Amino acid sequence: MPRSVSLLLPAWARIERAFARDVSLIIHGPRFAGKSGLLRAIGTDYAPARQAKCVFIELAAYRALNGTLDYRKLFTEMKAQLHLKNGIACDDYLSFEDALQRTVAKLPARLIFLVRLSSHLLDVEEECIFLTALHSCLASEFLSSEAKLLAVAVDDFSLWNHERYAKVSSEMYRFERLYLQPLTQDEICAVIGSLSAAQEAPLPPSERDEWGRLVAAATGGHVGLTLEAIEFISELGWRLPARAEGALLERLSQSSILSALQLAIQEEPAGLAQTALEFRQPKFPMELRSSRLLLLRRLGILQPQKMQELILCPGVVRQMVEAIQATGDEKSGRLGKVIREAGPAVFEQGNVPLTGDDLVIVHLSDLHIGSEYGFAYQDRHGKAFNQGLPSFLETLRSDLAGMGLLDRIDALVVSGDFVWRGTAPEFRVARDVLDDLVLELHLEGRLVICPGNHDITWTQGAEDRGGDPEVVKRDAFDDFAEHLGHSFRDHGVCCTTVGSRSGKSRVHLLCFDSNVVESEQAAGIGYISPEALNRADQLLQEKKRDDGEDMRAHVWMVLHHHIFPATPIRLEDARSAHLTIMANAPEVLAWARRHNVETILHGHEHQPSITIARSWPIDSMGKEFVPILAISAGSACVKRQHLGPFGRNQYFVMYQRAGDIIVRSRCLGDQGFAFVAHNDIVI
Repeated sequence: MPRSVSLLLPAWARIERAFARDVSLIIHGPRFAGKSGLLRAIGTDYAPARQAKCVFIELAAYRALNGTLDYRKLFTEMKAQLHLKNGIACDDYLSFEDALQRTVAKLPARLIFLVRLSSHLLDVEEECIFLTALHSCLASEFLSSEAKLLAVAVDDFSLWNHERYAKVSSEMYRFERLYLQPLTQDEICAVIGSLSAAQEAPLPPSERDEWGRLVAAATGGHVGLTLEAIEFISELGWRLPARAEGALLERLSQSSILSALQLAIQEEPAGLAQTALEFRQPKFPMELRSSRLLLLRRLGILQPQKMQELILCPGVVRQMVEAIQATGDEKSGRLGKVIREAGPAVFEQGNVPLTGDDLVIVHLSDLHIGSEYGFAYQDRHGKAFNQGLPSFLETLRSDLAGMGLLDRIDALVVSGDFVWRGTAPEFRVARDVLDDLVLELHLEGRLVICPGNHDITWTQGAEDRGGDPEVVKRDAFDDFAEHLGHSFRDHGVCCTTVGSRSGKSRVHLLCFDSNVVESEQAAGIGYISPEALNRADQLLQEKKRDDGEDMRAHVWMVLHHHIFPATPIRLEDARSAHLTIMANAPEVLAWARRHNVETILHGHEHQPSITIARSWPIDSMGKEFVPILAISAGSACVKRQHLGPFGRNQYFVMYQRAGDIIVRSRCLGDQGFAFVAHNDIVI
């Protein structure tokens, strides 16, 4: 076993066993430069001792300007490291896969492919494509009599990256994931002694052991923090100063790794800090698949002990967790107030003080329950999905509790796309998820919904095959909606009214089916029929007759498609008329202006936005340009690859008051464990 590898990674024995079984590895761990050193050590020590060829690639160096990998440049570098002069070339990942297979077949020895993955979220998609090409070559090798290719990929761990890499690795069973183990005090002493000797400043055994004791006590053996501590010791010339412990702790308090761990915990301080502190003493975890435990384990905050026990990392990590727990779990987001139309904006801290006249409305959209749902859930038969990820209900509930809103929500609006494919089985799960939301948040009779384009189905090419041209089916959604107390069978519109706690104000929420033209030829295009607008007129008049003179009544619209552009349309899509727009937006806005609609809620593009429109007065006597607020929610639950430019799961909390509307945007944090403050404004 090469000593340098052993010092860098105590789990080296597991790597050797994996290599012996011809298993390739994906190694996750907190960000630190030692993982590049690990790969180079395998290339310089391990591979030559076994007559293996080795290629070391940092993918970030081969990224083109448009974000894709330059496979030609990457393969040229691979040939240079192997000293090959053959004529094999490649241009994309498919030709790279073929070129790699041909190269491996011609090599007289085993090839170990060492890959340093990026820690940047935007790079993960291309890296997954690269790993897929590598997997295909591994699968081909596995079918041969002699497996000649091994791959080791290391990643600066984040929960999102792990989910994506895990999906790729699950497709080919020859990849095995490995998490970094903590360093023991003896191993820390060995690293310090080895590195000081290499720099011609060997430490006496007593000083080496004292540094090892101090570092182990301060870092708990956390690999990233330990290497930062050793770097600090080397800057001191390996000398042991009089107040070494204080100097070391002060340096670690400024650690970028400790700051990253703190940010991860603060995404859900109550749940994550409390879970971590349950392991002050070693114990066996009762919930092996707990999403909180997995995150804490992967970040090195919880460390493995013998017999599969876990313990909270001692030293500065434990102090950091205890400090977060001591401050409580209050989440104070920024609340901004636009004091004049051209600015500036004044921002206040803290939660919104509420009166009995205020109405609180939570706006979710695009849950996409099904194959592309990005949270854990369990169906009524006990089958679990997306194990290891957080529960959306728990995540949402924690965020609302942090804002003091658990028992103060007047309406929960979900503006369509409850499911992914519009099938009855998906809707059965969606019904259970919504039932749990309503029950947990005490929202009986306060749920407001409308259908999205994913909630209906149409059969491609039915008319061309001589079938029924009317192929759009709403049966599954209609059954789902009626279970939740809504019906869109009356010209595609319904109205729900919610009142304030004082009984002095209310909001009429007119919900529309904007999928009238949804079909193979008009996929994603919104349209609200004239019949729906006429019926909405009648429903609104009936509601207003009950308002009373002293009632402060507001009118909002809920639909799925966006009134104004939410994301840019690519040139090729525009030329092919592949658009996602509200086809009769002017008529819808004119109707809204005529009925004094204040706010239009929608989703569809997974892109949060707020647009304030002042349309021309609809009658000749009109003098005021009354504003209409269009609020586009992002997707609350879809997997990250479907989130578009914003790249985060998101939802809104809105407060309807007498003179203004407060809009608070909440988005999922980097670790995917809690919603955090995004932007807040008062309009």
